[in-house]
Amino acid sequence: MLKITKTIQINAPAKLVFDALTIPEQIKSYFPVDYVESDRCEGGRFVLHGQADGQPFTDFGTIDRFETGREFQYTYWSTNHGTDRLPENYMTIRYVLSEVNGGTNLELQHINLLHENRLQVMLGVWEFLLGNLRAYAEGA
Repeated sequence: MLKITKTIQINAPAKLVFDALTIPEQIKSYFPVDYVESDRCEGGRFVLHGQADGQPFTDFGTIDRFETGREFQYTYWSTNHGTDRLPENYMTIRYVLSEVNGGTNLELQHINLLHENRLQVMLGVWEFLLGNLRAYAEGA
């Protein structure tokens, strides 16, 4: 199973960073999506609607962990990954947050990337997305 793990420091409280990761209106402020649906509770839905290279996509997710200010994890399948909607094709995104000197240490894990080429693409995507998240949270 292929996995990405990245850690960044954000000069903002963990609660603020957690909200940026989980509140639909805030997600749209830094994440390139058109619409977000979230029940913001374990077992609830977490669905991202957007476009990639001019093509619409939907990430259909279910929230696995929702601990305010500490951890957010969801498992999802995307229409833009070229796979069938089968359990083995679902991936997991996990964010673990910890407060450090008034800021936040954020660890990201992207689990079950199916192919090396997907991993390589997502390494660049996560650099971009985490940079956007940091800029958004630090400017809030």
